[in-house]
Amino acid sequence: MSKQEFSRKSKLLQEFLGEIADEEAKASGFVERESKMSGQSFAQTVILGWMENPEGSLNDLVRCSAELGVDISESGLHQRIDGRAVEFLKRLLVRGMQTLREDTRLPEGVFKHFCSVNLLDSSQIVLPDTLQSRFAGKGGRGGAVAALKLQLSFDYLSGSLNTIQLEAGREPDQNCRLQLVYAKPNSLHVFDLGYFKQEVFEQLAEAQAYFVSRLQLQTALYRASNDEQPFDLLAFLNTQSGEINETQVYLGRKTRLAVRLIFQKLPAAVVEERRRKARLRAHQQGKACSQRHLALLEWALFITNVLADWLTAEQVLLVYRIRWQVELIFKVWKSQAKIEHVGAYRLERVLCQLYARLIALVLFHWAVASCRVGHNSELSLTKSFRIMQRYAFRLVETIATGWYELTLLLRKMTEDFLRFALKNSRRKSPSTYNLLLLSGA
Repeated sequence: MSKQEFSRKSKLLQEFLGEIADEEAKASGFVERESKMSGQSFAQTVILGWMENPEGSLNDLVRCSAELGVDISESGLHQRIDGRAVEFLKRLLVRGMQTLREDTRLPEGVFKHFCSVNLLDSSQIVLPDTLQSRFAGKGGRGGAVAALKLQLSFDYLSGSLNTIQLEAGREPDQNCRLQLVYAKPNSLHVFDLGYFKQEVFEQLAEAQAYFVSRLQLQTALYRASNDEQPFDLLAFLNTQSGEINETQVYLGRKTRLAVRLIFQKLPAAVVEERRRKARLRAHQQGKACSQRHLALLEWALFITNVLADWLTAEQVLLVYRIRWQVELIFKVWKSQAKIEHVGAYRLERVLCQLYARLIALVLFHWAVASCRVGHNSELSLTKSFRIMQRYAFRLVETIATGWYELTLLLRKMTEDFLRFALKNSRRKSPSTYNLLLLSGA
């Protein structure tokens, strides 16, 4: 990046952790009059303090605050972490995802037909049982009494976080509508079976947006839009070879949405594992798998409304693999940012810590978005976040001295990303990104 780009990013970060933080502090009622702990000083303390040490105590935060020139006691900070602080950080998280976005794309030629490639997935955080009234878990055998679910929409094309939505753990993914929030003409949406809903597919198509999803095996498919009876999918597949192939079908008894059905026969070992998991899930629900269902598990089945000229059947299967990028993101969030590390604290402390960590992660993804891939290179999120954590306290020191060296610091951090955080080359098992490059998707 050029010197001007680093200067631009420096101004944007200073605005977010300064003016924008103060605006949201006033709007949320966190700051009502002049106080030594302003909105920006509180935000900088908890965001950067918990970025450096996600499991840090209030004493650690007090030390961070002192570095920023604000002396406050542990009890004083404890009192500031209340419902208004939760609302403040919640609003700041939303502003962060709106403000800290880079106008970058993957290299030219990758997903050239799409304006965005939105990946949707969720992850759960188990909470103390005392928080059940706010965040009820699924309960039952092996289920958490209290749990929080994070719904994440991530734009793989730009590397930006679209939305992080918090909800009760027992809320089914099928009720999520984030796909529709970001449904624009020529946007692509990739999600797993938990989000399968025919009405959503229909609305995406009406918005001139595209989707790739696995097929829910109980879904009725029709050969023609006016057929009265669904066609026998299993009988059709039994006439096919194991090669990747496709056919056009119409989805659902009511929607009759034209989609491409893409299919490939799976290896015997994979089929056996799929059947084992299916029988286990059915047993846990007090049900039994039908022979038809077990037979269909021999096939990888996907539906999409993407034009065949834009993505071949082979490319569609490859595109579905990028959904695992969200799994990698959650892995970093949990193992390194410790978002699921929740102590036996009151609700306000739990939520403040969670929102502060999430804002720190928005900063992180913004910092790496413009350099996450090169022509022959790709950043490791794990290595990159480790570097970002080491720079957290240096950011505190830079803010404390009047932001003067921020541009230089951002440049140095990016250089460290590119020098120390690249993925190891894997010729025998190339990454999904490298496979996309090779496929021309």
